Amino acid sequence: MRDRIVSDLLAYHRARLNDVTPEAERADPQNMDQLAARFGYRISYGPNSYLTPPNEITLARGLPRRARRVELAHELSHGLALERDPNAENPLSYEDVVRYLHASVPDMDEHLELLATAGGDELAMPAALVQAVLNRCGWNAQAVWEVARFSGVPLADALRRVVQFDESRRIAGVITKGGYINVAETQHYRLPVWKGQRMPEPHITLGEGVSVFPIPHRPSHRIVLLTVGQWEAA
Repeated sequence: MRDRIVSDLLAYHRARLNDVTPEAERADPQNMDQLAARFGYRISYGPNSYLTPPNEITLARGLPRRARRVELAHELSHGLALERDPNAENPLSYEDVVRYLHASVPDMDEHLELLATAGGDELAMPAALVQAVLNRCGWNAQAVWEVARFSGVPLADALRRVVQFDESRRIAGVITKGGYINVAETQHYRLPVWKGQRMPEPHITLGEGVSVFPIPHRPSHRIVLLTVGQWEAA
């Protein structure tokens, strides 16, 4: 299961998103520029993407539309992790707490980047939307395609979001091109194959619990999702 502080951080992202989103719109993808403005951020452009606290985000010029959405959500996540309660006697941000409680991680900067990626997923692919897709499609490969389509994000990001959405689930997914794995994500499960390796027949390679979705207009590309069941911590 996730570390308590990580779960709290992601819950804070969902709460802040709900703060600025009318209830009737929570299953719809946000306009990320509008969301940034609602959170009080200005957007500028430069050679790279980064956050300048307290309220300016610089985005790399020329990003494709879907990549730009994810990149902006990532930088907004960094900003939310730095927020402090002005009414608290000793206000600490979530980043302050992570730096203290997770001080033993080998690379703190990389650790914070991974957390911002997870937080950005909460903003770019809202939980209400992902749940609505899963309710309609079930836990299968098509759900990944639908999350990407409705959220306007790259397939690789949608795969990560679906695989990590329910932290109690043993699940894995890949995106293949010409029978070779380009993207792979797992949770509580060790895939027998990984990125760069060949997987021509997913049902044979992975066994039961596999669904395959051919990506429209890309004949050699497929999304493969493997659902193993629920995972229980020892």
